[in-house]
Amino acid sequence: MDYSLPWWLRATFFFIAIQTFDFILALVRPDLVIALEPWNATPLNARFIAVLYLATGIGVLLCGFGRDYIQVRIVLIGIGVATSVLLVLTLFRLYFYPGEVPKLPVPWLVIYFIDSVLVACGLWHFRAAKPLKSPPPQAASPFSAIWIVYTVILGGVGAVMLALPGLAVQLWPWKVSEPLAQLYGAFFLALALVSGLSIGEWRWEAVRTTAVMLMVLGIGVVLISLLHLDRFKSSLPLLVWFVWFSAEALIFGALLLINQVRPVVKGVQT
Repeated sequence: MDYSLPWWLRATFFFIAIQTFDFILALVRPDLVIALEPWNATPLNARFIAVLYLATGIGVLLCGFGRDYIQVRIVLIGIGVATSVLLVLTLFRLYFYPGEVPKLPVPWLVIYFIDSVLVACGLWHFRAAKPLKSPPPQAASPFSAIWIVYTVILGGVGAVMLALPGLAVQLWPWKVSEPLAQLYGAFFLALALVSGLSIGEWRWEAVRTTAVMLMVLGIGVVLISLLHLDRFKSSLPLLVWFVWFSAEALIFGALLLINQVRPVVKGVQT
């Protein structure tokens, strides 16, 4: 099977990346986030949304320059889950909470519908793709434990935020609304999925973009949180928050550095 990326799939990655980078404006002008997503958000929530989209957008952009399906498979699946869940979530809240948004967010719905269809077409195109070969013994990933930890924690947090937004609002380290809690949950579930798909992946090329996304997310969250220390409910959630995302930035930054400088194992193809 031809593993090279068709032009239309590269265009899809660039199309989605452009959408995500629109949210960068919210880092400096958090009041503009209401023009980009349907729900009101405080400055801290607006900047957190912006960081989520920034980290995702960088990963999607890197996929647009990817060499083949192996390099983009994990992120492509993650994008498909994120866009589909966000579309369903929006429709759910519009139906059951009709007065929650001032007007029907038509551009938001149309964009996420188009994104979901395009990603589904990409996955269908490569539906028969299989590993090129079994991993040689010396190429087994030594980082499986890290991916497992992130899969379990992000998956658990994301599931709670989506299914029990009222509980998530109480546990979240700062004030957040239920729809935004569910929006965050959609992103966390997608990140848990890409982490889970990385557990058994022995090719560094296949998980590099995921590592970049998580590193950018960790750095971004720490920086925007420093701007809003007064918005955290208490010192303990603040401590846990900073430890988690600082560790995320350091761990995945270290993985990127290690795999950038280490020699390629002879006989291993990525």
